[in-house]
Amino acid sequence: MPCRSQFAGPFGKAVLCPPQFDHFYCRYIDDFRSKSAARRTARESLRCLRREGITCDFREGFENAFEDVSTGSRGQIPSQPPPPYWNMCARSPDGHARVEQWYAGYRVGIDLALAHYGDHNRVHPAGMECPAANYPQILPTQIGEPMMPAEPTPVAQDFVVPQLMEQEPKGVASLERSRPIR
Repeated sequence: MPCRSQFAGPFGKAVLCPPQFDHFYCRYIDDFRSKSAARRTARESLRCLRREGITCDFREGFENAFEDVSTGSRGQIPSQPPPPYWNMCARSPDGHARVEQWYAGYRVGIDLALAHYGDHNRVHPAGMECPAANYPQILPTQIGEPMMPAEPTPVAQDFVVPQLMEQEPKGVASLERSRPIR
């Protein structure tokens, strides 16, 4: 049944239904939009910090932290800097200082990004509890208390070891005898 609302259509004529758009999801487009919005937010946050002596490497690390959190990172600092810092000039003392500036910016940025985004990328299923929330948290009762029992667990005495076959399978012995010895 057509809707009864009127909308402006092509050439200024009134149409009864609004235009229909195809809705689809593309991960690359979504990541691009998330990263560009994160870079804008990072630049605004960096302006609010008003720190003197901010280098372009610090700013790059700061913005990368916001990008990573906006696309799902939980705040782990990467074990190595991004590829632009891998080239030959980064292997000099000046290059090491640039890498340290990048890490300093990333550390500051990750804290602010986690505070800004919070549970932004956490997906909650509709009407269902998280299964991990139903399990008790396992913690040792005292520090230094062994997690394993002091005595070994007794083994059942009536454990039967299966007997090996006493006869050779048919054909194995005949194959070995039929081969010439060299």
